[in-house]
Amino acid sequence: MKKILLVTYLVTLLMPVVAQVQTVQPKIMVIPYVKQGEDIRNILEEDVNKRIALTKIKEAFDSRGFTTVDF
Repeated sequence: MKKILLVTYLVTLLMPVVAQVQTVQPKIMVIPYVKQGEDIRNILEEDVNKRIALTKIKEAFDSRGFTTVDF
């Protein structure tokens, strides 16, 4: 009986500590795949479709609560 009371007491003491734990979400940077030697900036400036695709992916992460960083 003493063991059960001790466990119950410890669980009661630890409950507020466990409840204060927060989930940390990573920051996400959406960048396109490029081959070796290619410049990401030039590719994005030249191709409007890739810019639109990156924007849509970034918006999808933003809408789900993730923090995104612009390239």
